[in-house]
Amino acid sequence: MIALAEYFEVTTDWLLRDIEPPAAQTGTDAHMSPAQAKAGAPLLLCLTLGGSACGLFLLFYGRFVSASTIPSTIGVILQIFAIAMAMGFGLYLKNSVDAEQGADFIRTFWRVEIWFIALLPLRAIYFAFMQLLNLIPEAVLSRLWTSLPQPFWELGRVFLFAGVPVILYLAVCLFVTLVLCRRRRK
Repeated sequence: MIALAEYFEVTTDWLLRDIEPPAAQTGTDAHMSPAQAKAGAPLLLCLTLGGSACGLFLLFYGRFVSASTIPSTIGVILQIFAIAMAMGFGLYLKNSVDAEQGADFIRTFWRVEIWFIALLPLRAIYFAFMQLLNLIPEAVLSRLWTSLPQPFWELGRVFLFAGVPVILYLAVCLFVTLVLCRRRRK
């Protein structure tokens, strides 16, 4: 009886008395096994990051190339879906399979994802900064620029309009990446 129960992957109570085991003991759990979850983590990480990158591409394509807002909308939806999927799987790993592996999955995802997602809020901050510069009277700005020697004048304009956003983007992304690279101490 024991050999039959092991072969058919059922309990001896089911074979002898026709008593079904509780749902938690059956092998028909709707969730994946811990081995499947651990094996699928790198693939899901690549798929979610790739989906987020495609969403970013669609977002900028819709903003700068396309005449409609449909690609931008699809890009934002794709990024939200990729983040939700990665966070859901990371929390599943953390709560059901292996807490350390789940935390590592989430940290690894955000180490890369911050480089995609930070472009959107920093772009909004850049446009707000440009609107603030438009509030400064033109006479004040031209006196500021023309008071500098000519090479510095050009470098100052380039730094102000292009360098500040790039430095801000790099600082935010590097800070988040470095913070997430540190392991938590137990």
